[in-house]
Amino acid sequence: MELDYSTVIDSAFEERMNNWRRTVIYSGKRNSNCTWWAEIYAGLQRLRGPDSDEPPQVINSIDHQDGWQVEAAWRALRDVNEKQVLKYWFIFQYSEHQIKRQMLIRRRGLKELLAKAKNSLQKELNNLA
Repeated sequence: MELDYSTVIDSAFEERMNNWRRTVIYSGKRNSNCTWWAEIYAGLQRLRGPDSDEPPQVINSIDHQDGWQVEAAWRALRDVNEKQVLKYWFIFQYSEHQIKRQMLIRRRGLKELLAKAKNSLQKELNNLA
């Protein structure tokens, strides 16, 4: 049985993009009184109930260093359209229709632009590594 490396690379890239989203979203929406992890911990503790002695497990951890590395690579991209489509797709998680409407893209142009943008971002990430 052969391993399809393109699928492994794609899933690793998608996970990095999800981590980038979590890093950017959590850093911008948190107030100075409580850090994001304390809010998550308190929320999980409330879900578990007051009688539970077990500490809650955080499922989605954030690798901040990698998230900011992806952000630096994204900022290094030169094409504004590539930057916008990556931001709309991964950070805001817009649908294809929303992105087409926002960027005034017709028909099949979105898939090509998104593929080109992913390749450019991957090249920038490789240059930073």
